[in-house]
Amino acid sequence: MGFESLARLVSRRLPSAGLLANLVEFPAVPKERARFRLQVMANHTNRDIVDAVHCLSKAAAAAKSEDDALRAGKISLAELEVQVVADLAGAPAHPLPAPAAAAEAAAQPPLAKAYG
Repeated sequence: MGFESLARLVSRRLPSAGLLANLVEFPAVPKERARFRLQVMANHTNRDIVDAVHCLSKAAAAAKSEDDALRAGKISLAELEVQVVADLAGAPAHPLPAPAAAAEAAAQPPLAKAYG
């Protein structure tokens, strides 16, 4: 992923897409080298892997535009937080509920830390 700010924006989108990915950032990895840790299990299919890559790519593209807008001052963190709540409220339910993913997303540090 690279920058922590971008990785956090991506991370907030993944649970609603049905993907559980642990964000790894400084000090566990060097600054500006944030990444996701994923676990593949024996019962995952090739299609599961392709779907996960698609989810990550789609989330990264959307988060990149948000990150660019924040850096350019076109949107504030407060406006983005309102948008996040609206997006999550309108998100379709994933067929397999993931309570651990929801709890993990709630425990994520606020976006302000990445931009503060």
